[in-house]
Amino acid sequence: MGLLESDQSLMKDTKTRRLVREMNKHPRRWAEKFAVAMIKLGKLDVLTGDQGEIPLEYEIALHCFGEQKNDFLLGPQKMAL
Repeated sequence: MGLLESDQSLMKDTKTRRLVREMNKHPRRWAEKFAVAMIKLGKLDVLTGDQGEIPLEYEIALHCFGEQKNDFLLGPQKMAL
């Protein structure tokens, strides 16, 4: 069981479960990959307001948020970043 609901979601998905288990075996590798990912995220331009909205029809948004998408809904067709 995951500590956070998002952690638990990673373990429910067959594609991400394998990666989670692999990273659990190699915590130093995970820490290095996490640090690189955080640096990349820090370099992204964050969109706000109307520019920061993602239409729900985008499959990636639905896949990432799954059943939790309702927590992020601003309206019938929009999701906040």
